[in-house]
Amino acid sequence: MKENKVEINIGKEIYEKRWSNSLKNGDYDILSRDENLDNQVQYFYNRYCEFILNKIKAHFKNYPYKNLRILEIGCGRGTASIYLSKKLNCKVTGIDFSKNSIEIAKKNAKFHFSEAEFFIADLFEPKTILEKTKNTNKEFDIIISLGVLEHIEQLNKCFQIHNELLDHNGLFCAMIVPEKKSIQNYFSFINRLLSSIALLISPKFRDKFSHLDKKTLSKTKDVYRSYKSAKYFKDSLIKANFINVVTIESNPYPTLRPLNRFFEKFVVKTYMIIEYLFYGLFKKSIFFNCSTNFSRCHFLIGTKN
Repeated sequence: MKENKVEINIGKEIYEKRWSNSLKNGDYDILSRDENLDNQVQYFYNRYCEFILNKIKAHFKNYPYKNLRILEIGCGRGTASIYLSKKLNCKVTGIDFSKNSIEIAKKNAKFHFSEAEFFIADLFEPKTILEKTKNTNKEFDIIISLGVLEHIEQLNKCFQIHNELLDHNGLFCAMIVPEKKSIQNYFSFINRLLSSIALLISPKFRDKFSHLDKKTLSKTKDVYRSYKSAKYFKDSLIKANFINVVTIESNPYPTLRPLNRFFEKFVVKTYMIIEYLFYGLFKKSIFFNCSTNFSRCHFLIGTKN
């Protein structure tokens, strides 16, 4: 689709409804785990969080990890914040303007014995963020986000605020899911077939997944995404006085839904084997630096000048 298509910011009311559906349908436990990945989404998020963790370790290799201050913007269910707090044993704070998502994040943190903190806050209100997080130094070492920036129309203002909140040489790392053709499009017919089979087996499926897009069975019905390219996001971050800015295409795997627990694990194992074999042959990951024609998202990484 054309990049100049009108962008629509996701409304707070719609966003709250989305998280309300997540609470109702039990669609919140996708926290990353090192072992026993139960489903595709857990596997994807484990790879995303692992990527961010490695970037942090490389950037702050001569700095005590326990002293790092990390801010996750648009934390949702708290997946990345909880993962990083457990791996780095440092101060991690997640913010989101959704009351429901913060409720989920706090429950997840308690369940997984994480000390990550979560607050209701708007990314366009930096003073409120600093007040609620009680950040006496007024700055963070790292700012991350997963699946947030594609919903932001005022991108330049957003990046300026990121710059204000980051300490000198601070790291910015975001996973962005733009509206574009990807590997998921080529497998949409399989998801339609799977959903038809599920409806035949159980009519209750219609109610459980009524809030999902019928082609991909992902939450796209009430979520609006930017059509901007990776280059556009990169140029915007550079304009906000960030340096060493790079974009990395990621995730060439489709999400196949709905599947029962056995087949979910089977698909995850298949993806892991593919990645293992690809790395063995080419000495690089198939999950990252993949073709933009297949990638479902990209990472945007930069350093505050």
